[in-house]
Amino acid sequence: MEEEIDNPFSATSPGRMEEEIDNFTATKANKVAQPLVEDEVDPNLNLVKGRGGSLLREKMIESVSKKLIVIVDESKLVNYVGGSKLAMPVEVIPFCWNHSLNRLVRLFDYAGCVGELRKVAEKAHVTDNGNYIIDLYFEKDIGDLNESGDAILRLPSVVG
Repeated sequence: MEEEIDNPFSATSPGRMEEEIDNFTATKANKVAQPLVEDEVDPNLNLVKGRGGSLLREKMIESVSKKLIVIVDESKLVNYVGGSKLAMPVEVIPFCWNHSLNRLVRLFDYAGCVGELRKVAEKAHVTDNGNYIIDLYFEKDIGDLNESGDAILRLPSVVG
């Protein structure tokens, strides 16, 4: 005689677990996006984020949120975006990344722009979405951020 035993344990396939996590994250993100810290904030509240490497995902979470709460201390305040002399990250697809790097640097030549592929252990840093990050460094203010952002996003290799 076969007896049915209640199993208090349950298993979830990795794909299902990932879906549950994504749903949980989306639900929480829909309520509020709260980055713990921004990398750079100018007087007009323009933010640079992504030096940690999750550019696109952070943008997606912020875009679906009803509120964005930004926590920042005075060490992150700058006169202009790029004013900290730290990198302004741009996420690009891996294909022809060097061409993308050259185009980005040429866009901001007037601001003394230098760019480099972000690396970890001598290899290209790969984002959560399988892309690369180009870090841009500026000697001077890049000017109108809407115009600059539009110019960056018009490059076919730039992600979000």
